[in-house]
Amino acid sequence: MLLSRLLASAALLALGGAWVVPQGEPKETTILDEREEELRKQRDALSELVASYSKTCKELKIDSWLMHSSLLGWWYNKQVLPWEKTIHVQVFEPDLAFLARNYNMTVFHRRRGRDYLLYVNPEYANWERTDTSGAADARWIDMESGMSIDIMAVRYRRGSEDEDETAMSCRNGYEIKDTQIIPLRKTWFEGFAVQIPYRYRELLHEEFGDETLWHPGTGNDEYRFNDQMMSWDLKSK
Repeated sequence: MLLSRLLASAALLALGGAWVVPQGEPKETTILDEREEELRKQRDALSELVASYSKTCKELKIDSWLMHSSLLGWWYNKQVLPWEKTIHVQVFEPDLAFLARNYNMTVFHRRRGRDYLLYVNPEYANWERTDTSGAADARWIDMESGMSIDIMAVRYRRGSEDEDETAMSCRNGYEIKDTQIIPLRKTWFEGFAVQIPYRYRELLHEEFGDETLWHPGTGNDEYRFNDQMMSWDLKSK
């Protein structure tokens, strides 16, 4: 058998061909494989969102920082949480006012041929009422995927004389102190330079609690956190 295969191989080579060893049946694509590919594309789009937004803030001299679930993703492994399709950041209100005056509805051309639209909500300056609808003050939108970075402005609260002079808030009612924000810390997220609040751990504890901080994936039925690889694995159904 071996001799016949060698002779056949020699004959093929003499004719300019090659001996092909059978590789077995092709692997079937499973629902899990398709889901992982979908998540890979989503992750790629979100990473590019971070890169483009970070570059734009640097060029325009805008201070912006990760917040909420995006800050939690940074805490775990410096990446977007795999089930998130939106990145959450904050800016100071004067910076958002600057963007609204000069760059609202501007399309920015960034790397890899991607275009991004900066949209500023016309209600961003309406502090007469609290907006609990979840509408962002502004969005940095990937015009190909539709994914976005939601931008919320924070400003000082000066409602009364006994108001804490460090107290700030967003239109959605979220409260924070300037001493929790500044000085901003420089770090990395999705492989790109970003900023986070100075007292990030305190803010994460207030919003999510210690159980979530120290046990990644608590209550999540789709993902488990791989402590050794510092990454998220999709659970098989």
